Amino acid sequence: MHDSKTLTGLLITAVLLLAGCQKVPYTNRDRAILVPWETELQLGADAYREALAAETVVTTGRQAETVARVGKRVARRTPSRWRSLDWEYKLLDSDNVNAFCLPGGKIAVYKGIVPVMGTEAGMAAVLGHEAAHAVAQHGAERISGSMVLELGLGIASIALGGAGADPGLHDQLMGMLGLGGIALAKRGLQREIY
Repeated sequence: MHDSKTLTGLLITAVLLLAGCQKVPYTNRDRAILVPWETELQLGADAYREALAAETVVTTGRQAETVARVGKRVARRTPSRWRSLDWEYKLLDSDNVNAFCLPGGKIAVYKGIVPVMGTEAGMAAVLGHEAAHAVAQHGAERISGSMVLELGLGIASIALGGAGADPGLHDQLMGMLGLGGIALAKRGLQREIY
């Protein structure tokens, strides 16, 4: 028999999922976005500031100018809702062969990937790929998945506690449930890196 707290938690989870459920354009896959647009933008801006504070940002020189110029061209070609964002493209002084995007059009490119891109067309491809993460709201989708996981773990904890589980067994079961979803939760809180 389920207690009222467990049933209430399950009902809240179902309502949240239904409210945030949508079809992804082009792929038609189902997803839930539970993060309000303004919150998504603020989380992206905050995480971007933190990420840039931990790196050396290159602000002058041909490579930094090219990243900024090509980034502006890519941003102008995004769907209308996203064109008005405060897109940012920064070059980071690192040998990493990578780039990342945070919600709201906050993109960084590591110097290590610049030679791999080769030309401005190659750079446009990488920056366009990163911009697509913002447009597809991948960050908000992952954060929403983490929210659902945390809510589910909370409901499971209440249910186990209500079932009179031994505290040691409760902790072991919660640990196993947590391990099963920890990779998803971790990815939901990290920036998009590809």
